[in-house]
Amino acid sequence: MLALMQMAKTATAVAAHKAAGLPYLSVLTNPSFGGTFASFGSLGDILIGEPGAQIGFVGARVVEGTIAERIPKEERSAETVLKHGMIDLITPRPALRNQLAVLVSQLTANQHGTWPAVHLAPTPKPTRTASQVLELARSSKRPRAKDYIQRIFSTFTELHGDRCYGDDSAIIGGIADLRGRPVMLIAQTGQVMPMPEGYRKAHRLLRMAEKFNFPVVTLVDTPGAFPGLEAEHRGIALTIGENLGLLASLKVPIVNVVIGEGGSGGALALGLADVILMQENAIYSVIAPEGAAAILLRDATQTEKLVSGLKLRAHDLLEQGVIDAIVPEPSGGAQRDYDAAARLVMERLVHHLSQLSTVKPKRLVQNRANRFGSIGSFERSVVKIARSMVDRLRGGSEQPSPAEENQT
Repeated sequence: MLALMQMAKTATAVAAHKAAGLPYLSVLTNPSFGGTFASFGSLGDILIGEPGAQIGFVGARVVEGTIAERIPKEERSAETVLKHGMIDLITPRPALRNQLAVLVSQLTANQHGTWPAVHLAPTPKPTRTASQVLELARSSKRPRAKDYIQRIFSTFTELHGDRCYGDDSAIIGGIADLRGRPVMLIAQTGQVMPMPEGYRKAHRLLRMAEKFNFPVVTLVDTPGAFPGLEAEHRGIALTIGENLGLLASLKVPIVNVVIGEGGSGGALALGLADVILMQENAIYSVIAPEGAAAILLRDATQTEKLVSGLKLRAHDLLEQGVIDAIVPEPSGGAQRDYDAAARLVMERLVHHLSQLSTVKPKRLVQNRANRFGSIGSFERSVVKIARSMVDRLRGGSEQPSPAEENQT
């Protein structure tokens, strides 16, 4: 029993360490079993396994003697444990010192420096129809999150797993360096529907960002969360709701960029932010055009009749106050020049993170609540409709100025 109590003793020590806001990294060598892994070994902010290391709760002989079940050795390997979302990464021992140095440097970085000044390109004029924008947003040639990560961030340490079921490659995340400052980067990889474990991984990384005072950058690009039965059984609705609740209360700056397709709640689960940006040829919608056509026209192929009415273009959403700014793309679309597209996104990120860095945590949360609480308000909507009708009667097309908008 004295040996068993060491689990509680070490866990208590780790809890005190974490309460002080200090980083805790756990390296799992071969073997890491029993009370070691089930206490201080598994409590790290980041868990690193060595290649081939045997990791688990109970050793093979105890399992066989207790429940007469044989567990293949490969089922407890670090590689299998990583696949099932229990550790963050696998690092060979020769590379371990450098990996730990990078992580400690990122987790203890000075957050009080100033962001560099950047020049922002002007907001582009709308030149494409909703159908044309939809085609560009879904293009297989369009740059995806990994393309932007390579070009915008000088380093990126990807962290894996939701710590309870698996690791979803549809959502990637980790600590990145943006112009000399650490940020928590969480991104959807595009054209794939995330599973609950992807959103739980994001939830874990958001918590880590708040602990270490990292600003959060989210890149949205998904047709939506996976709607199948296995996702329902693993709590897809619960995980989306939990993410929204956490994002609403997170005490660090959050900047979101829609870089491709923003599909309904699956996109919003990473999109509740202090600043919401959209690339010029990205889309964001409550439902995919195919889904809307299936509901309203009972024919998912009749999207052309509905796509304009969905108001899914960046310019439509800027007018409605859903987003804050449009990120221009290179002439012809982001797929024409990945480097230029990434530079334009980077400039916007640095600009807005610089502005948010001076806002106190409580004010961030309050401003976020005020911002989302005012979207779609009845008074604001009626005023805009009335102005639109007056403009039509006058034969003009004037839009209210930002100052007039703020007065409403």
